[in-house]
Amino acid sequence: MEKPLDLNEWAYIAIKMKILNNEISPGSKLNIEDISSELGVSRTPIREALLRLKQSGLVIALPCVGFFVCGITKKDFEDIFEIRRLIESYAIGKLVEKITNEEIQYLTDLSKQCELMVEQGNITEYNDFDSKLHGFIIDSMGNSKMGDFFESIKDLAYRMRMYALRSPENVSKSLLEHKDIIDALVQRDEVRARAAMDEHITNIGNRLRLLVDFQDEP
Repeated sequence: MEKPLDLNEWAYIAIKMKILNNEISPGSKLNIEDISSELGVSRTPIREALLRLKQSGLVIALPCVGFFVCGITKKDFEDIFEIRRLIESYAIGKLVEKITNEEIQYLTDLSKQCELMVEQGNITEYNDFDSKLHGFIIDSMGNSKMGDFFESIKDLAYRMRMYALRSPENVSKSLLEHKDIIDALVQRDEVRARAAMDEHITNIGNRLRLLVDFQDEP
């Protein structure tokens, strides 16, 4: 892959995606020399990238020791799913009031793409389409503050989705739950839509508790 002029940004994205995709396990030490050699760039962009990743909460820096990949704590997990269940259930209920046929078709297409990516074994692409589906529902609220908040937890949510893909059963059930949510939108049934989304987020959380390698609380 050709390197861009902005090596700092390129190094940041490259390391970040390795962490998000669990190519680098939680707790692993990030050796600047090794990463510099692997990516073919100098130490400076690597160090700058790691400092940015520290600010975003994906990396921790221990004085005189080095940089390490952060894991997911049980509290982080529970907090994220509580917030998602409350807000996404509310958002889908509001969406029922104004969704167009074209938007329903868009969500249907995203759900079908999720199914196709699973069939093809394209994990990253499945995650992208799943994120777009849920992201559209959040964005439909038109609440910029809420959008900013979900942007701030996007990386953590992405990592959780990667854990979810460890279980084919979880993915299959999630796809069925997507259909229930979209069917409720087709019927313009607010009560059913809220219940379907609440059930979906709750079920994902219950299934993921068995899959996530939780980090001990600091």
